[in-house]
Amino acid sequence: MARAGVVVGGISLAMVAATGVSNAYTYDGSDPSSTGCASGATTVESATVKNSKVTLGTIELRYSVACHTAWARMTLNQTAGACGNSSAGYDCAHGFITRNNDGRSYSCTIYQGQTQ
Repeated sequence: MARAGVVVGGISLAMVAATGVSNAYTYDGSDPSSTGCASGATTVESATVKNSKVTLGTIELRYSVACHTAWARMTLNQTAGACGNSSAGYDCAHGFITRNNDGRSYSCTIYQGQTQ
């Protein structure tokens, strides 16, 4: 089991899905695209991320059978604007994944100018 979540401008969302067993956790904290794990991966769960007025994007719990690893992928509908500083007034979007069997957690951030 793994859990993926997102925090966007103070909004939180979490998903839980069965993702199989990973024996060595070889790919912990690595980029799924650069390791090749993204190739052939499937989306186990997905959800729309929105605030009270606007749909902001999508959060997905992705899993690779070949690599025995899971990760969160967040995609915004628009390029992220200024965020993460006092003049912006809000934090940048964050995605995270937490492994249920040991509680280990990893995160990523969508910075200004990015969509994923």
